[in-house]
Amino acid sequence: MNLRLLYCLCFIVLLSGCVSGTYPAFLTPPDQQLFVQGMEEMAEGRDYKATFAKLQESWPDSPWSRQAGEISSLLERVEKQQKIIDQLRRNRDAERKKNRALRRRIEKLESEREKLRQLLIDLEKRGR
Repeated sequence: MNLRLLYCLCFIVLLSGCVSGTYPAFLTPPDQQLFVQGMEEMAEGRDYKATFAKLQESWPDSPWSRQAGEISSLLERVEKQQKIIDQLRRNRDAERKKNRALRRRIEKLESEREKLRQLLIDLEKRGR
């Protein structure tokens, strides 16, 4: 009877471990804990780079360290591309502003040309 109870308790403990889906913190390797911490910091918009750097420094051969490095390099590339996009947008806006000024200048010159043309026609009529 006591042996059955012990088997049932062991079975319940095993099942409860399967249901939770995550390992308790003391069973999770420290390199994985740092990776998860860095990912959580990134998701919350905090600075994750220090955590990933610590992970890569402490466990350079860890698969978690490699993933952290890949994620960091991808995010750095995204940041650089975003800066380039922002600069291109500023350049585009500046060019649009110049184009508007040039269009206004062209319209003014065309108006003056039309006035000069009319003056020329008036002078020719007077000369006759």
